[in-house]
Amino acid sequence: MTRVDFFIWPLCEKRYHDLAICNLINSIYLSERCLTVFIEDTAERDRLDRLLWTFEQTSFIPHGVDNTYPVELTSDSAKSNKTILMNLGTSCPLEPKKFKIIVETAGYDEYTRSTARSRFKKYKEHGIRVSSHKIEEIAETKNISLG
Repeated sequence: MTRVDFFIWPLCEKRYHDLAICNLINSIYLSERCLTVFIEDTAERDRLDRLLWTFEQTSFIPHGVDNTYPVELTSDSAKSNKTILMNLGTSCPLEPKKFKIIVETAGYDEYTRSTARSRFKKYKEHGIRVSSHKIEEIAETKNISLG
């Protein structure tokens, strides 16, 4: 059965949100070993690709734009063969129930927070179990377990 975990932290600048995303990806990779990261915009996907190489000097996250990598960055979640999806898109994935876990954030500003609320409601309307996890400090995203 699919579940969605929404991670909510205080509104912040995009660069801090991006750091939290990288920390979250790293935490999930270390505990679960693989996931798909969905980003609709290919320029944003390429930016995240570069950021994952540089956000921390001592970390290594094997990632790429196809599903041969443990962390797959994609603009088409329908092609994913992994059980965990981090949705960085503005809408719900087309086939949410094909994933065991969907990881969402509540955004970094009022606009992204508003689109996150819409996704939250959409998942609930589809009968998918949704949980919220409040994060007080961005550094907390370094030690997330999806258990």
